[in-house]
Amino acid sequence: MSLAVEFDSPCSQSTIDDETASYPVPFQFKERFDIIKSDYSVNVLPVYCRDEFVPPDQTTELLNGALAEVHLVLSHNHIRKPGDEFDSFNGHIRQVIVHVPGTGKASSPYKRKNVREGPVRPPPDTPSHPLKSKHDEPLEINVPKLA
Repeated sequence: MSLAVEFDSPCSQSTIDDETASYPVPFQFKERFDIIKSDYSVNVLPVYCRDEFVPPDQTTELLNGALAEVHLVLSHNHIRKPGDEFDSFNGHIRQVIVHVPGTGKASSPYKRKNVREGPVRPPPDTPSHPLKSKHDEPLEINVPKLA
């Protein structure tokens, strides 16, 4: 589930708007969201696929590995303080148009929390096993003899 959302600055509204009240929030964030939703309003990230709006709870799955056009506003401020001068940049996504939906990525055994558990050893019948070709035939490894 996605949290494709941006919160407006605190508002002084006495009632919660429909979008904020019905926004799909993952269970682990529900309690915290309930605390702040009366003080902030939700701005849903406009994501479109085939000119159809994509509901917030489907954006992560759709965007994972997708080819998308992202419209954004990039702002630059040159800040001068006595004895200090720097540039500050901000970007705000305005909409996302998905041209080719993502298919997601297969979970990799190489992504794990503790690398000290030892090396990853895929089973020999795995297509990505180093001793298998992509056609599931054993690879012939020819090592030239040194003279």
